[in-house]
Amino acid sequence: MRLYTRAMMNTVSYFLRFDVKVIAVLALACAGANASVVSAADEMSIAEKRDQIIKASFVYNFARFIDWGTEDRTEGDDLKLCVERDDAESAWKSIEGRSVGEGQVAVRFIEDTKDLYEECDIAFITPHQMRRIRLSKLARRGVITISDMKDFDLKGGAIGITNTRGRYGFLVNDDVFETAGARLSSKVLRLQMRVSLPKQKEAP
Repeated sequence: MRLYTRAMMNTVSYFLRFDVKVIAVLALACAGANASVVSAADEMSIAEKRDQIIKASFVYNFARFIDWGTEDRTEGDDLKLCVERDDAESAWKSIEGRSVGEGQVAVRFIEDTKDLYEECDIAFITPHQMRRIRLSKLARRGVITISDMKDFDLKGGAIGITNTRGRYGFLVNDDVFETAGARLSSKVLRLQMRVSLPKQKEAP
């Protein structure tokens, strides 16, 4: 029996602690369109920027609650967060330098997927990268993988961010965390519902 963790929230703020800096970035993104006349293109741009900032904030808050449990990382180490170059860089830069334990978030923009195996503690995976990597290998290297792709946790990712009609949530693959030698804090798990998924029956 494989265990997964599911959390759904009516509002993002239920789990995330948005500080003034993140809210200010969001406000600036939304202020980009004319307040009196907003075109369909402007509305799409505002929605995309909002979603990008929400994803970055999710990743930051996950980083705060991950227990790495490894001698390779000490309390004061900076956390290396890898994202694909040109993937909403302004949103990711909004969490650059923010505190994680006694260290800070160090955002690294990756062009070559080979760097994901050597340069990262957490990696936000895009569809473009998904075709070029092995999630199981990243887990064995201790990299926590996060994405908003559908069924990411079922495909071997550590955390999948979900968005169902504006309701944000996340799915956690406990097996991947175990392989990576890490775990989510009970502070996060207490917010969530445990879901047991039966193993697939093997074909005769």
